[in-house]
Amino acid sequence: MADVRRLPLPVTQIWDWQMRAACRDLDSELFFHPSNERGPAANARDRAAKVVCSGCPVLEECRSHALDVHEPYGVWGGLTARERETILRRSYQRTPLSELSGTDRPEVVDLSATGLAEDTGAGGIDHDGAGDDDGGDWAEHLPSLMRG
Repeated sequence: MADVRRLPLPVTQIWDWQMRAACRDLDSELFFHPSNERGPAANARDRAAKVVCSGCPVLEECRSHALDVHEPYGVWGGLTARERETILRRSYQRTPLSELSGTDRPEVVDLSATGLAEDTGAGGIDHDGAGDDDGGDWAEHLPSLMRG
C-alpha cells in the first residue's frame, strides 16, 4: 500500500492563500502593466498595487511564492519584478573554494606548460567575453589539457 504521508498536498492547499488575497476581486491590470507602459505611468501603477498589497493578509505567502517561482511580471507581495530580481540576485551566494569538500572541488589545471597562462587575449582565449576573439590557437592545447 502507498505511503500517503509522502503524497503531495492537494493543489487547493498549495494555492489556498490566493483565496484570501486583497487583490482577489480587483482588476489584474493594476498589478500587471502593459508591456509598452514605462516611466511615470508604470511607477504610478506599481505604487497603487503596492498600496493594495500593504494591507493584504497573505502578503508574505504571495511574496514567497513570487520569489520561489521567479515570477517575471507584475507586483506580487508588494514587490515589482525588478525588486524581486534584485533580491534574488543578492541572495545568490557563491561558496568559497576553501569551504568545498574534496569531491566538490573543481579540478585545477596547470596552464603553465601549455603557454596559455601567459596569453593576453590576442589570438587566444576571449578574456572579456565580448565575442571578439578570432579563434586563436587554443584548440591545439586541448589534448594536453584533457590528459590531465
